[in-house]
Amino acid sequence: MKSCISIKQVAVSSSFDKIGDDGFVVMVIYNGGKLALWRMGDDKWSSVNDILEGYVYDSVAYSNGKFFAIDVNGLTISIDPAKASFEIMEVAPAEPRSGFGHGDKFKYLVKWFSDLFLIEKYHEDLFYWSESDDEDDYHIKFKIYKMNEEECDWVEMDGLKDAVLFLGDGCSFFVWAKDFAWWKGNCICFLNYLFMGAGGDGPGPKAGIFDFEDGISRKLSKFSSCSKLFWPPPSWLKHYP
Repeated sequence: MKSCISIKQVAVSSSFDKIGDDGFVVMVIYNGGKLALWRMGDDKWSSVNDILEGYVYDSVAYSNGKFFAIDVNGLTISIDPAKASFEIMEVAPAEPRSGFGHGDKFKYLVKWFSDLFLIEKYHEDLFYWSESDDEDDYHIKFKIYKMNEEECDWVEMDGLKDAVLFLGDGCSFFVWAKDFAWWKGNCICFLNYLFMGAGGDGPGPKAGIFDFEDGISRKLSKFSSCSKLFWPPPSWLKHYP
């Protein structure tokens, strides 16, 4: 890796895993989707793209003693940081899963307890919006999958049930709705520039909520009961790159 780089996402191994001696390994996505690792004590980074040239990675995560990375086409790989060679294993093939049509798609890997989840976010193309659509709908859709390593595939889920996902480029995490005083589960809270043009009322003018129940993304300010949880708004809610 060069001295001047742009970091998109970082995942860090646990020092309590089988690496030993309190050591740890870092995986990063840098410079437009390249992948690299650094082990504590190494003099330089190891570029995964030297082996898998041409792949553009969207997200990385550390789960159950291994790093996982997914590229823009859905190829999912894993790397065991305990092995000196950083051996690369294909976990799931590159294939379309969402069934979404025209528009921009983004992928996120998020660990919760012992499971690894893939969240696909999709921006519908304005050309395909219907005149009969809900006026509060910002046409940002989500689908969620859980990793099945035995079957080497992602298994689609029908929602989050009683959980809430806070989704971001730098950090994502799940919470139980009842533990967070949230009004309901089965939804995703996220930031997006599309919400900026809808007025600055309420906390987080760039924040919205996607509800799996009706499949609609709305501004956070439309949900008065949960908007109060973010007042005064924390820095991550106020600032969007």
